[in-house]
Amino acid sequence: MFHFKKPVLYFQRRMNCYERLTAVVMLGSALAGCQPSVSDSPVADAEVGIATQSKSALASLDYGQSPRIHHDASGRVQVELSSAWSQDGLLVIRGIFTPDDAGFHLYSSSLPKEGVSGLGRPTLIEVSDSATFQDVGPLVSAEEPFSHHDETLDITLPIYHSGAVTLYLPLRFRALPQAPTQVPIRLTYMACSDMRCNSPVEGAAEEVTSPLPVGDFVER
Repeated sequence: MFHFKKPVLYFQRRMNCYERLTAVVMLGSALAGCQPSVSDSPVADAEVGIATQSKSALASLDYGQSPRIHHDASGRVQVELSSAWSQDGLLVIRGIFTPDDAGFHLYSSSLPKEGVSGLGRPTLIEVSDSATFQDVGPLVSAEEPFSHHDETLDITLPIYHSGAVTLYLPLRFRALPQAPTQVPIRLTYMACSDMRCNSPVEGAAEEVTSPLPVGDFVER
């Protein structure tokens, strides 16, 4: 027995150390579990608002119904308004703005509403009642604007090339309509040539009929 006391005592001491170490590790693990880990951290919703839609995708939608025509005698721009559903459940309102007169251009939708130093007005489609929609926009233009410098006035404004301009406004309803729905909108635009401008039209009230939703839309 004498020969085994020291080895047994040594073994017991080693076991005690091991037990204490195990307890420390377990305690550390328990404390770590109380702390938020990376996977426990709140993750921001990546789908906030409507992502910018591609022009080709918007142009390829079926705007099959007869367009609603807007025309202001003093603004001298005809606007064809229609709408279509995208595959992911967005209602897209399309507006084709065509100046009555050759050589007249429209201003970029990025222009401030009051213009620059009071000059020009943006080309816009806006919804009148945003509370109906979960998300609105952004407005997409099929044409690229460019910077035009007026040497007489010494001012630079973003404009589209002369002729027609097509705008798309994607919308997401809070609840998909079960029947064709009238969507009230507002139109803003101003047509100018190098020599003169027509009267600006600001916030003109119109309505666009949304077709009946078809297909399986992704709920957002």
